Amino acid sequence: MMYLVASLFSAIGWGIIPLIDRYSSRYVNGLTLASTRGLTFGLCAVIVFLVLLYRKQNNLEEGYSKRGKLLIFLIIISPMIGFLVGHLGYYYALNSARSSIVQIVLISHCLPLIIVCLLSPIIYKDKINWQVILGIILTLIGVSLTVIYNPNREPSSSKHLN
Repeated sequence: MMYLVASLFSAIGWGIIPLIDRYSSRYVNGLTLASTRGLTFGLCAVIVFLVLLYRKQNNLEEGYSKRGKLLIFLIIISPMIGFLVGHLGYYYALNSARSSIVQIVLISHCLPLIIVCLLSPIIYKDKINWQVILGIILTLIGVSLTVIYNPNREPSSSKHLN
């Protein structure tokens, strides 16, 4: 049950961040914003890492003894993908689309759910049932409708052609 509370806190945080970042992106470009946030994340991560070491709760050595170099590779590559692909793309989109952040947040936060739903059966042998498939279809329809019919959407460039 604790995971639900933690998930709700996470959702609140992820819901507030785009609003703050849209304001910030008015004054700095997306790459500056993403890199500054990356540095802040890194500082927070170093502090948490050191606290775990001090409290003797850091089990990186134990994990390494079980999975070796593969674990270290995955621990390093995951945030690189997240930052270089996820964060830089997200902040570039946030900075370049001034009219509405709804579309950006929907695409960048809902579509990863679909990617996880499609890849987790392949990687982790998770089961997919018709309800999950229906959820994926409804999510795609909902995101599409919200993006296409968003009243704050930037007009397409084809309408501006003479």
